[in-house]
Amino acid sequence: MIETKNPIQVNLPKFGIFVIESKHANTFQMKMNTWKFDKICKIKEGSGHLIHKKDKYKVETGDILYLPTGFPHYFEDHDPLTLTIVCFSRNKISMEENYWKRILKKYSPKMAYQVKDPWARTTIEKIFQNLLKEQTNQSIGYESQLLSYTQQLLIFLLRYDSQNTKTLEDHAIIFGLMNYIENNIHEFFSVPTLAKSCNMSVRKFSSLFKKISDESVIHWINKKRINYACRRLENFGSINHVSIDAGFNDLTNFYKVFKQHTGLSPKEYKNSKT
Repeated sequence: MIETKNPIQVNLPKFGIFVIESKHANTFQMKMNTWKFDKICKIKEGSGHLIHKKDKYKVETGDILYLPTGFPHYFEDHDPLTLTIVCFSRNKISMEENYWKRILKKYSPKMAYQVKDPWARTTIEKIFQNLLKEQTNQSIGYESQLLSYTQQLLIFLLRYDSQNTKTLEDHAIIFGLMNYIENNIHEFFSVPTLAKSCNMSVRKFSSLFKKISDESVIHWINKKRINYACRRLENFGSINHVSIDAGFNDLTNFYKVFKQHTGLSPKEYKNSKT
């Protein structure tokens, strides 16, 4: 990535979204200015300050900033910053007005927002990666994809609740993990891998998970998979496809686990709902 000495100039296209990644040089300079679009900034690397008029706010790796249209600011680097920035026109995003009010209240531009649990950070990172990929490749339909991913990012920020981080840190990590699994139910999960991702031993991880959920890790995951499969089958989904989408690569195992949780085979369950 080429280092920049000055801010990248952005002219929004007609569909209203432009994504940039800016790696600041040691000599980077920026003047106080306002912009005619909203910006969601993710601090990828480095540290520094967001300057607003006479106020100074610390920013560092992992921080999320929401800077609304017309908010005067500039960045002052300590360690050169690398930022991913989603620039967008708010009137191009389909969202209820009260949702905008909640986002703007929750993500004050005068405060960097630190997403603490690793699973939420992973989700946000994936969305930013997808945004950058679409902006860079500009394949057919990329405009619609940029709109979709921007809305996905906004909804995630709106829904994300940091209240779990007020509890013990380990509990917050487990809550974040549970949310990640529910939103990525098609993925393969193993207890050792999940424990490692949470920086815990298998024994500690399994014990804490059961304390929080009253279930073993595998039983809880399978229950979520089967709940998802049931919803799909109720909507006339193919049993084979539903099995894969729910995270079961082995159809025989899917039948076995499904019957354990529902008392019916997938076919019997599907027939009972049609």
